[in-house]
Amino acid sequence: MPPLPLGKSGQRFGKALNKLGWHWWPSDSAIATTEYDGRAACINLGHCTPGCAQGAKASTDITYWPHAIRAGVELRTRCRVREVTVDAHGMATGVIYYDAEGAEQFQAAEMVIVACNGVGNAAPAAELGLGPLPDRQSPIRAGWSART
Repeated sequence: MPPLPLGKSGQRFGKALNKLGWHWWPSDSAIATTEYDGRAACINLGHCTPGCAQGAKASTDITYWPHAIRAGVELRTRCRVREVTVDAHGMATGVIYYDAEGAEQFQAAEMVIVACNGVGNAAPAAELGLGPLPDRQSPIRAGWSART
């Protein structure tokens, strides 16, 4: 897929950085510049931050979830995990969570992945009693998802 054009502000920044002798390059973008996987190409309808009316901006709800749901994944929204349950060996066995109505539920799982963003990775792990951030050898990884 071809990269996005720099646009007027990008060109201006590029010229300024060139004048300063600074090395720069256009960053990767999660915006389709051609039709891709059912998404239309960007036609510059406006700023991308609040979302894309055209559907060109990649986000989890547009790129990953439709494929996962078609493959049989059940998406439970407005839920909050209270605890990752583990067996005697410390391996995850499922999650205890509050559903949209606030009722406590249990979901057994072969695998649990706790998905967090870059700002708040430690907080969910600590809240779930996972201790310090897990390393690559840990049976419980930073992130959350359940597969039954």
